[in-house]
Amino acid sequence: MTEKKPVPKNPLKLLGLDSDDIFEDGGFGVVFARAGVGKTSFLVQLGLTAMLNEKKALHISLKDPVAKVNLWYKEVFRNAMSSYVESADQTLFETIQSRRFIMTFKAEEFGGAKLEGRIAELADQNIFSPDVILIDGMSFDGDVTELLSGLKDLARQQAVPVWFTMQTHRSEKDGKDDALVPFSELSDLFDVAVQLYPEDKNIHVKCLKGGGANTQSHVLLDPATMLIQGEENSAS
Repeated sequence: MTEKKPVPKNPLKLLGLDSDDIFEDGGFGVVFARAGVGKTSFLVQLGLTAMLNEKKALHISLKDPVAKVNLWYKEVFRNAMSSYVESADQTLFETIQSRRFIMTFKAEEFGGAKLEGRIAELADQNIFSPDVILIDGMSFDGDVTELLSGLKDLARQQAVPVWFTMQTHRSEKDGKDDALVPFSELSDLFDVAVQLYPEDKNIHVKCLKGGGANTQSHVLLDPATMLIQGEENSAS
């Protein structure tokens, strides 16, 4: 019998979210923040959590090449595993890589129909069929209704949750606070929403929508490792 490997905590459970129950088939989740706060790192942690739990993650990047996305996974994995063992287990990473597929698109060419075609090709060749889809770098400025509608149809067809990163903008009225735009204008489309926001030297992680929205949790994103850390607390 092989020795059971240590598995980092699920970032969603630290936020009071049960990752198995928070989505209906084809549900949408979003992590939003200003530029450079940690959205991609959070998304990669969701992908790694799925992979470590023997689920398949399709990571779609509209901003970075495949090699850079792969480096994100290696870095986050190494930081996560170093909390449990003296050095990251490269063999384990190589094993779980087969549970991840990276796609890149030009932002102007991305859409539900094109993604559906790419997924169908992979499935027809018995190469890959996702359990979760992660979309990084999509712009939510302007009218994205048609784009999101197409992605929703695909998510329901595949019966998988889809996570997005969303860049928000500093409030014009109050320079100290982050505005919720464009999330506030699109919140009804998402089942789960997680906000990252800097305060002093910390990056706070807050669930604004979903099963953990009423849970009082003090959760931070470590700026050194870009990992979620915090204590699981029960709902008040």
